[in-house]
Amino acid sequence: MLTVTQESWILKRKELSECQSTTLIFSAKESIFKAVFNQTNGNIHLKSSALTDLDNVYNILLFKIDPELVKKYKLPSLIKVNYLFCPPFVRTGVIIRSEKSKK
Repeated sequence: MLTVTQESWILKRKELSECQSTTLIFSAKESIFKAVFNQTNGNIHLKSSALTDLDNVYNILLFKIDPELVKKYKLPSLIKVNYLFCPPFVRTGVIIRSEKSKK
């Protein structure tokens, strides 16, 4: 998986400061962590996801999830995280549909 430093390079396209980039990545990963914590029985950590892309138009970050977790807990392999900067804060949110709700 990528490190936060490597992931912050992806956010250079958004022209964010290093502090903003780090805060955004951490907040997004924390949102993913909270969204899947119960489903994974707490077997998830911040390195379980890696920022792979961003959508500047809709303020969406795309994260790849550790393939072992995807297989073991039936998580989506890619998770979209919406974000909004409200200086001095950043707000992130993620909605993950369970396998049961997809049927």
